Amino acid sequence: MKVFLAIAALLLLLPLVGAEVFTVSPGESIQEAIELAQPGDTVELKDGEYTEDLVTVRDGEPDKRITLSGGRGAVLKGTGKESRLFQIHHSYTTVDGFVLDGKIGKGDKAEHYVDKGIYAHGNRETRVIRQYGEEFRSAIDGLIISNMKIINFGGECTRFRYFVTNLEFFGSHLENCGVYDFVFNGMKSVNGETIYLGTSSNQISDGKNPSDEIDQTRFIHIHHNVFKGLSNEVDAKEGAQYILVEENQCSTQKDPNSGCVDSRSDYVVFRYNQIHSNDGAGVRIGGHEVNGKQWGLNNEVYGNTFYGNKEGALKLQTGQKEHPHLCENTCKGGCEVSGSASEGNEDMEKKCSDLMPIFWVDDTKAAPDAVSVGAEASSIGGEPDDAADADTREHEPEADFDAAVEGRAEPKQSGKCFPVPIADVKASSEDGKHTVHAAIDGKALTRWSSLGKGEWLEIDLASPQKIDAIEMSFFKGDERTQSFEVAVDGKNILQNQESNGKTLALERFPFPKAVDASSSVTIEGGGNSQNDWNSMTEVIVCGAEEQQQKSQESEDGLCSTIEKLDIGKVSASVDDGKDRAATSVIDGDLKTRWETEGPEEQHISVDLGKPMTVTELGLAVFEGDKIKQFFDVLVETEEHGWEEVVIDGESLKSNGIESYDIGMKGVTTVKVVCYGSEDLASGEGIERNSFTEIELYGCV
Repeated sequence: MKVFLAIAALLLLLPLVGAEVFTVSPGESIQEAIELAQPGDTVELKDGEYTEDLVTVRDGEPDKRITLSGGRGAVLKGTGKESRLFQIHHSYTTVDGFVLDGKIGKGDKAEHYVDKGIYAHGNRETRVIRQYGEEFRSAIDGLIISNMKIINFGGECTRFRYFVTNLEFFGSHLENCGVYDFVFNGMKSVNGETIYLGTSSNQISDGKNPSDEIDQTRFIHIHHNVFKGLSNEVDAKEGAQYILVEENQCSTQKDPNSGCVDSRSDYVVFRYNQIHSNDGAGVRIGGHEVNGKQWGLNNEVYGNTFYGNKEGALKLQTGQKEHPHLCENTCKGGCEVSGSASEGNEDMEKKCSDLMPIFWVDDTKAAPDAVSVGAEASSIGGEPDDAADADTREHEPEADFDAAVEGRAEPKQSGKCFPVPIADVKASSEDGKHTVHAAIDGKALTRWSSLGKGEWLEIDLASPQKIDAIEMSFFKGDERTQSFEVAVDGKNILQNQESNGKTLALERFPFPKAVDASSSVTIEGGGNSQNDWNSMTEVIVCGAEEQQQKSQESEDGLCSTIEKLDIGKVSASVDDGKDRAATSVIDGDLKTRWETEGPEEQHISVDLGKPMTVTELGLAVFEGDKIKQFFDVLVETEEHGWEEVVIDGESLKSNGIESYDIGMKGVTTVKVVCYGSEDLASGEGIERNSFTEIELYGCV
């Protein structure tokens, strides 16, 4: 299970003592409320549609943020008079929970779309901030964009330009960005990033920034988002550094010459993302040379899952000849690496070593020690700080800062979830497809679901533990709230709890006090705000103290020796027993096949005869170079029954055997559920499911 720092989004929105809450309803002016809001205040949007173009007017403070928040029912559309729907020019601003929709007409013309959604531009002189034990320059510091839905923009959905620092962007859904070029302009150009970071090297002298210099936007954390854009979905330009992009889902990118996520800069980390179904590569790395400096170096790509990317997992245009930090990725169908710098970097699945410390994420965002030591301007048009030291203002910390962070250990943070080992999990019931074990499998795409108030799941801990919180993420967590209660060893700890309804990311639910020697945690569902279903995608039990973890090396491979497994028998929903028989998939002959035609959702199952450890599934599609097959993969284990391991799978353009990770013990049966196919040339759907071979690998 990937361990990450979960943000307690609700805590960000709790009003401070003495702070004002300005409530705005449809028909009233959000901009007027923004102009009234002082540091610590919140502007709260009631459900409904708003037609305005917004701009911030003042900074918050590190411990007194200015917040604009609303639910999914609050939808902000532009007037069409401005090219930017929401302009942010000030520090310590939080934007949370509502919808930005750039479509202002029917949608069949380019002029029906606003150009940009959020445009954060530091259009003022920088100040010097002391944080992380160093000094750096900033024009906008400490932005938080959380739990938003941002859709339908002609150009970039969001852009962060000119010395934007300490940005956190999480729990959001971004879709249909780049409509101008990708829908109406025939991709003659390919502008329209989902998240654009920094200033392109060919734009630093366009007169739009306060100075013509490399834009040192930095210390960025982008996590737990769903990206379904058209152009690059995270794009770091030359000079934007110390960026962590993790635990996101990234798909539907349409530019074959680029990647779903892209770094044209240095010190950008892409880790633990699901990157799939893109026309370009999964990740692209490569920058320009600017003033004698080559950009696109010292980036890291590890722990990601790649599949269905037409130009491979990675396109590497710049970088070291042998890059140790392209490692421990999982590729379904192969880890193809292309590009002018690919030689020597073909192995993306090797073990990682000497990874960069992510120091800017472990420190608290917008921490009190982020203190200006030479503010050149506190607001647009503001006066310089007369007391500032001119020498400090002119300090350029780039080189000595890079040297200072090299080799620094990652600090620990209080309040972090320390996941405790889990022995087992059980439930009052399951819906059959979404089993209880899915709630602890570390996969955001799977879930446990059970219908009815009072349904429960119980987690048995591997040993008695001192615990102080649980973290949970919820199916459709950005559309509805989930009600529940929590008991530890049969005693109620949390009552009348409710998720925030704004995020797909993990939410933290702290206990009133730590509970010693705990053996089990029970979560009782109370239905959700739409119906009586209880559905969790992930549950983590948090220890009060960091565990002494055992080495995970033995778990990286479930088998000391992996071999092809003997399959006992094959069965299918349709089997003619002749030239299209189910047994054709295990005869070792790619010229024979199992095939069904007609209604969708057919299946074929292979039975191992006894429990085995299965590490990998191999599938070969008939005419796979012409046809894309759609499918899910389920496995049955003795301990947990049926579980999904591949969801919304798509075959690659290949007649060979494609590999899909399973990584489970005690497997008795593997089932491939088919949903028809698609002609790669025409894009037309075909009511046909056909495989030539199915193979399983692992150990007894």
